[in-house]
Amino acid sequence: MCSVPQAMPYGYFIDMEEFMSLCKEKKITRMMRCQELVSQFPEVIADPKLNYDNSIFFTHRWDDREHPDPNNWQIDAICTYGAEKKNIGRWPIEFWYDYSSLPQNPRTAREDVLFKEGLKQINYLCRECLNVPLISKYGSTREAAIQHMLNRGWILAELYISQYHENIHQSIYEGAGDYILDGRLNNSYWKTLLNKMTKNLPFYDKDLVREWFDVRDIKCTSGSDLDMLAERLVEYAFGYSGDLNIKMTLLPISEGQYITMTADECQPYNIDKYGLSSLYPNTFFEYDLLKHNKYRIKAKFRPTLPPIGQWLDLSEKDTADYQIKSDGTSDLYPGVVFELVSVTGGYHIRYRLIDDKKCS
Repeated sequence: MCSVPQAMPYGYFIDMEEFMSLCKEKKITRMMRCQELVSQFPEVIADPKLNYDNSIFFTHRWDDREHPDPNNWQIDAICTYGAEKKNIGRWPIEFWYDYSSLPQNPRTAREDVLFKEGLKQINYLCRECLNVPLISKYGSTREAAIQHMLNRGWILAELYISQYHENIHQSIYEGAGDYILDGRLNNSYWKTLLNKMTKNLPFYDKDLVREWFDVRDIKCTSGSDLDMLAERLVEYAFGYSGDLNIKMTLLPISEGQYITMTADECQPYNIDKYGLSSLYPNTFFEYDLLKHNKYRIKAKFRPTLPPIGQWLDLSEKDTADYQIKSDGTSDLYPGVVFELVSVTGGYHIRYRLIDDKKCS
């Protein structure tokens, strides 16, 4: 008999081959609560020392408050997906599924510690693993089903971060005659909805992300999770590493001056595709890709935003630092739009989230 495996900070990955074998033998007939799976079938827990070809993260809806997969369509889809991966030679693989990978209620004190630590690891897993969304039926259309999933905080965060890091593999829809073929044919459909929904997400500021959740009626079973998700989303999408309070203060690029750097030389600056960096929150990097994988970079001052909706009185020179365009947007602050009122010697300015009508 196998001993109970030791949990990792993220809980447990599940060995797909062992899992499929137990399902085929009818020893596992539905997705199992983590504690029962680990105690009854310890052999199904993936060995961290093994070299798995792929690590899969299944994003899914809980179709019932007591059990995520009461109709067993998700377990069927997982086994079908595993069989396809084995058939094309992408083997062995392991997968992470929250109900079976993290301790569920009721939990002991020790299990609760693991559960909370595991929640902190989920966005990291979304960044590092292939994400396969399992899209349950809702309403009369697939668009309604996808939108219903995207209105859930954890699901939205998981898919946004996976998409941001280009780790989405394919989606699987409940009720599809052929899970794999259907998912491939319709993969771009839900990505379009996700991109449209998150186009103006202010990913660089946790308070703005939290406001964005409220404006778009994004929900979690536990309302306090939204605060944590806002911070975690900024942490992983914006590219923080390590302690969020540690910031680099020295910027070896003179403001307003161009410098040519290789991709490797750029890496320590942690500059994202929008020209922003979590390490330099008051700097905007204007850059052009040159030949031979080199970049021409210029650093510009990026003022700190005041609280949303608050008016500022600024001189013309200080207003210019925000680089506000004629339509009220600014490349320095994706997802927000500014309102300017001309006054003697400068402007009154404030901002709101794009499409947010709360600011009046």
